[in-house]
Amino acid sequence: FSSSDDEKSCLLQSVHCDEEADRDVALASLLDVSNSTYAVGADSDYCIYGFSSSSSGDNNNHVLYAPLPHLQWENSDKLGGIVITRKDIAQALYLPCEELLIEASILLGNDYTYEFIAQQN
Repeated sequence: FSSSDDEKSCLLQSVHCDEEADRDVALASLLDVSNSTYAVGADSDYCIYGFSSSSSGDNNNHVLYAPLPHLQWENSDKLGGIVITRKDIAQALYLPCEELLIEASILLGNDYTYEFIAQQN
């Protein structure tokens, strides 16, 4: 969803994809230089997309991921929750740089590698 400075207004946009939607949803957040478009869902794979904070030169080149299970209405008129970026996940995993999150997701499994890993077991 997208939000504006006015807390009471919020634009919700639905993106339809025939197949895996991670890329399209993540790009909607990534390409919004106003930093007000969030990838809402239950899939942290959105955070794989983007540029590292150190290489981008600003904070507008990352996906803002809002986990759906953590969204809740506050005072019946305000939606609240948490927002996670690739940098947040890399720091939580004690990775020395954000780029290593891509390799970690390949090794640990994600939507693209899950079937391959499952077949190997």
